[in-house]
Amino acid sequence: MKSYILFTVFVFFFGNSLYSQDVEAVRWKFETNKLNENTYELKIIAQINGGWILYAKGNNPAAGRPLKFTFLESNSFEKIGKMVCEPKVAREFDDILLSDLVYHKGIVEFKQIVQLKRMEDIVIKISGQAARTDKSISKIIDYEHSFTFKKNNNE
Repeated sequence: MKSYILFTVFVFFFGNSLYSQDVEAVRWKFETNKLNENTYELKIIAQINGGWILYAKGNNPAAGRPLKFTFLESNSFEKIGKMVCEPKVAREFDDILLSDLVYHKGIVEFKQIVQLKRMEDIVIKISGQAARTDKSISKIIDYEHSFTFKKNNNE
């Protein structure tokens, strides 16, 4: 009987840890679109897997770490306007946390216009938290990407 209980506990914890480590909640894609001589649109595409949400800017940090984009400081570019996302965020009240959840789901595009002063990489850090819609598992997101520009970048 004792070994049966130990086996059950082992399977429960081991099975959950295997599941949580094997899941990729969000896949990221990056694109640049040249708008004119020195102006580019940086596009960050989050492909959020079914059954997952990605906490958005404006989410209560106590309910889940909100998504944050940090451009590493550089004199080689200037951001024009604010970053926009499509589609807009979803909101719902969580009865357990007694707080509004602000999140993204599905495919979301984030766009930022930049004016290049020099042809140098633009490095962006992405941080936040994704969670299963049933809130059984969550994953911290820490990701870094460099947008690279070339003299003849026609994208």
